[in-house]
Amino acid sequence: MSTLNIENLGKVLGGNTILDGLNLTVETGEIVALLGPSGSGKTTLLRCISGLETPDAGRISIDGRPVYDAETRTNVPPEQRQLGLVFQSYALWPHKTVAQNVAFGLEQRREGRADISRKVSDVLEQIGLGALGARYPGQLSGGQQQRVSLARAFVTEPVLLLLDEPLSNLDAKLREHARAWLREALKASGKTAIFVTHDQSEAMAISDRVAILRGGKLAQYAPPEQVYDQPNSLFVADFIGNPNIMEAQPVNVGGPGVQVQVNGATLEGVGVHDPELAGKVRAVIRQEHLELGQPGAANTFPARHVNSVFLGAVWEHWVEVGGDRLRFHSPQRLTSAELTMHVPREKLLVFH
Repeated sequence: MSTLNIENLGKVLGGNTILDGLNLTVETGEIVALLGPSGSGKTTLLRCISGLETPDAGRISIDGRPVYDAETRTNVPPEQRQLGLVFQSYALWPHKTVAQNVAFGLEQRREGRADISRKVSDVLEQIGLGALGARYPGQLSGGQQQRVSLARAFVTEPVLLLLDEPLSNLDAKLREHARAWLREALKASGKTAIFVTHDQSEAMAISDRVAILRGGKLAQYAPPEQVYDQPNSLFVADFIGNPNIMEAQPVNVGGPGVQVQVNGATLEGVGVHDPELAGKVRAVIRQEHLELGQPGAANTFPARHVNSVFLGAVWEHWVEVGGDRLRFHSPQRLTSAELTMHVPREKLLVFH
């Protein structure tokens, strides 16, 4: 069963098309990340779902109920859409305690004091803040404040949670821990959630599916591992991670198993048809799939070592292949300038 259905959603701002006939379905209990370059429509889409922005075309249904429909002129106010909102800035009342902040939405509904107290206590225990209900936001760390913001959204029992850059205000080390507890908390609650992020690692770690937006349209919508290992276009392959991309000469690109020539060597890979390339061929190799090889072995090609930097756990090496520069990681320093590089056939993606 789906919690959210978006059909042919369109939005124009200042003469610019921000959302262009976008379609998206989010299943009940699913966590979806909205990811894409600046200006791709992520935040506008989230605001349209919430009702804070009015689309120009299309339809949005939440839990089977239309909340926006351009044809019937339906536009349900944000407060009636059964949503929980978690903001980038936390948006906590500084003069209210943790418990009072969490209780705010229930008080607006005029629920009984006993019910409010029980629900607030339960949700604070659920996210690990059971002992901090009497504290004020200024007495909490950034991570704890974000948990309070999440608890406030949980306690009203929304059908759908919307999170806008939920971890962006945390420092890098704390953010890594926060990814784990956020996914754990969302899954434990069984809530359906959509979150906007610019952090690819965050999107991969937390979500069940990643929706990659480009120019207001869905470029790819799939589980994180599929988006990473099986991108459906050169755009997605280049956007996710930081892969090596080389121009290649086609030898045989007629089927899923393809052959290309790189720096005089013939390589076999997995073919992906991309209409945008219009006859051009690009070979994509992720850094972790490029490694040192033996001359004459299958799927190897010559390269020249040009630079190395030590990153602590590994060395990052840069090599020249024809007119391209590629990088890869290894545990040891390189001692030779002339190298042979190897890529497994199934890890060489050829876009044509």
